[in-house]
Amino acid sequence: PEPMFHPRHIEERYGLFTIIVLGESVLSASVGFQAALDEGGLTADLFAVGVGGLVLAFASWWLYFDHPGHMRPRRDQSFRWGYAHVVIFAALAAMGAGLQVATEAVTGHGDVRIAALAVAVPVAGYLLGLALVMMVTGTPPNDERVYPKFGGAAAVLVLGALSPVAAAVAGSAAVMVVLATWMVLTGDGPRPLAGVAATSDVGTPPSAAEEDGRVSYGGGP
Repeated sequence: PEPMFHPRHIEERYGLFTIIVLGESVLSASVGFQAALDEGGLTADLFAVGVGGLVLAFASWWLYFDHPGHMRPRRDQSFRWGYAHVVIFAALAAMGAGLQVATEAVTGHGDVRIAALAVAVPVAGYLLGLALVMMVTGTPPNDERVYPKFGGAAAVLVLGALSPVAAAVAGSAAVMVVLATWMVLTGDGPRPLAGVAATSDVGTPPSAAEEDGRVSYGGGP
């Protein structure tokens, strides 16, 4: 028999894995921050990197679960949706490593430009990954929840290329906060497509409508 397709289960498990990767990134950044703090004490730059790193983590969580984390792929979208998440996972992992590099740079143990880009590039990659997941599930590129992410990614890359480490981290965090705020202000909450049941019991074969169901915001088909 053909395996049952449970879009709600797929959505849930990818969301849980996103949380795990994000947690590992926070742990990596925390280790770097503690090492820098023990070596040179708390400085203004180290404080900016530490607080900026926390804000990046919180905003990353919010941006994912405010929209892409509640989208359910249809059967014909599932592989594209899953592989698009690889960009998100890789960017989150790299973000934690980049923050650790940034803490080392502000204490004089690394190249300042490389450290700034080590944070900016993963943040930009994460934003593009979110946009990619949204687009492969039917949200058009000109949707008000997609195109700001392209602008945010460009702004973050400019900050990484031109700004000192602390300013690049703080500026990247500010961009993420602006995008998260925009998502909240412009959103009307996720809504399932017509005919998709509100809940699905584990082990219960989904209906045809539920197999093709996903959650989308206005503007997606």
